[in-house]
Amino acid sequence: MVTLRPVIEVSPLETSSLWPAADLVGHVPLSDRLATDEVGALLHVLAVYNLRPSEEWSEGASPADLAEELQSMDGLIAPGGLQVHDSTTDLTISPSCCSGLEDWREWGSLVQGDQPFLGHSPSPWVEILSDRFRVWPDDKPEQLTQDLFIDIPASSFPGLLRVAQRDLLGFMHVAEAWALQVVPEHASALLERLDECFDVRSALRISAE
Repeated sequence: MVTLRPVIEVSPLETSSLWPAADLVGHVPLSDRLATDEVGALLHVLAVYNLRPSEEWSEGASPADLAEELQSMDGLIAPGGLQVHDSTTDLTISPSCCSGLEDWREWGSLVQGDQPFLGHSPSPWVEILSDRFRVWPDDKPEQLTQDLFIDIPASSFPGLLRVAQRDLLGFMHVAEAWALQVVPEHASALLERLDECFDVRSALRISAE
């Protein structure tokens, strides 16, 4: 079984969090099954990635201060994107460096023959075949001689992308619960900003036309 999972990449924390944050590392799948401290870790990644503190937050900074700063930014980005997993072979292909969750909808352009950017070093890419999308973990010639790829049937692709959106909607639900607990005065505006920047709630358009 092949799945498309929205993920945020979490690196070891170099800047202390201003709220409880789970010790997560790697590509963390987003859904409504995340615990509160796991959501906290992902929102900490978002804060660090966008606000880029040099070492620590300014003295006296509060969670509300960071929420307000995030709300005021022109655009938010998050390291990650959509991760492809094949449970039959246990092969996982994750987004690489410079791939962002904010561009997850680019996958929908595959049906029009356009390639989503999946990052570099390694450089995952999608080979567009007549009846399937073949996802490769890298574009190096030696990779193409191995049977390390995941095939997504074209007929299944729209449904998989809708499931990915459903997982993102679930993450928005637990992020709202987190915000109401940690930054209640900014919860509504922060969630609206997340939706604007990561385009979670609007209808998917998957068409070859």
